[in-house]
Amino acid sequence: MSEQGWTKIPEALTTAVIDQVREDDRRQWRLLGDEGGVQQHAFGSYLPFDETLPAVRALGDRLVADLSDAALRLGLPALPRFNEVTWGRYPAGTGRISAHQDPAEYGGVIAVFTLQGQALFRILDGQGTAAEWQTGPGQLALLRGAGWPRPDSRCPVHEVMPPQVGDRTIMTFRHNLGGAGAGYMV
Repeated sequence: MSEQGWTKIPEALTTAVIDQVREDDRRQWRLLGDEGGVQQHAFGSYLPFDETLPAVRALGDRLVADLSDAALRLGLPALPRFNEVTWGRYPAGTGRISAHQDPAEYGGVIAVFTLQGQALFRILDGQGTAAEWQTGPGQLALLRGAGWPRPDSRCPVHEVMPPQVGDRTIMTFRHNLGGAGAGYMV
């Protein structure tokens, strides 16, 4: 992941863990629109990491600890702790996000868990599609964030196509370099 900028873990979550982290009645959903050149059709919700349910925090803290241990064994820097969590619901046939790089304000790694549904996830490079796979419940896509493992590192360009059958729900962990809720430049 440190070199190519991404990896996927097909069976990162069990059904029981998905059930624990999927719903949180405190969340406020809003319709997401286009941001800069990024086109999206989804509903989103945000919480600072430290305000999420214990099961969500435990999952994120364990992921950072495991990834940091692996990075240190390879002589790479440890990862910063997540400080933001978003959930997204992508409607069947229309929900998507166009090709984009997550903003430079998101450092460390970006962890995208699919909680429900399926969609085609693509990693793009200067020549076109570098990799693509069908997401599914329990799957984790890890993307390199800005500044890790080197100061000039950036998130790879990626996009997600509309789910063809049923909605897709995701949960994403990020480390905002400015602090939880600090915003970002599009």
